[in-house]
Amino acid sequence: MANPRPWLEALIAVTTSLEANAVRAELKGRDMAVRSIPTGGARAVWNAVGAEERTVAVVMSAAGSESTRVSARFWAPHARLLVSLGSSAGTGLVPVPALLLDGDPGLAARARTALAAADPVVVDGRVGSIDTEAASATARASLAAAGLAAVDGATETWREAGRRLGVPTLAVHALRPDPELAERLERLEPPGAVARSRWRTALALLRHPGDRALLRNADTARRAAAQPAARCAVAACLGPR
Repeated sequence: MANPRPWLEALIAVTTSLEANAVRAELKGRDMAVRSIPTGGARAVWNAVGAEERTVAVVMSAAGSESTRVSARFWAPHARLLVSLGSSAGTGLVPVPALLLDGDPGLAARARTALAAADPVVVDGRVGSIDTEAASATARASLAAAGLAAVDGATETWREAGRRLGVPTLAVHALRPDPELAERLERLEPPGAVARSRWRTALALLRHPGDRALLRNADTARRAAAQPAARCAVAACLGPR
């Protein structure tokens, strides 16, 4: 049952500090005051307040369904709509790079208003939920055969919260052109992390110095994917600029 008096215009859920930074930058670009607030079980939460006291929360929980459930139980009842942000190499069902929109048609239409000419193509597609990225070619092919364009560890939890509360939800998922790095990156980003482990990365580069350029390329791809995804997520919440 929905909260009869939600105080948040919208909630944007993220699972990495990179996504959180991109969303916060977009909110500040709309002249909203952004500040950190008590987390309520999440890893970090920011409150953005703009004109007419419109308030958006950015909630960061670690990748994985259990961490997301803790955040959703506390935060989802306070919001009028829910948008989850994610990123992966995809399953191969949709050519990359691309932005997937999965959820409420009205929110998806507002998200599309944020697109720029240089942004990746935006498509409607299904985002499933598992606790880790599908790293192997066999796993990706199996998920694609099931009609899933991407998977992450958070989307279904926020979607279920929206159904339970009777509020619209949208998943905005960036597909990156780096599937060959998925398995290697997974070893550097253990479950529950919101950023890459520095010591794991240092040890990996000592063993495989040639990976430095590959990881740099992966980081570039992730930053490039996060920016348009954040713009679409904020537009879904607040409408066009």
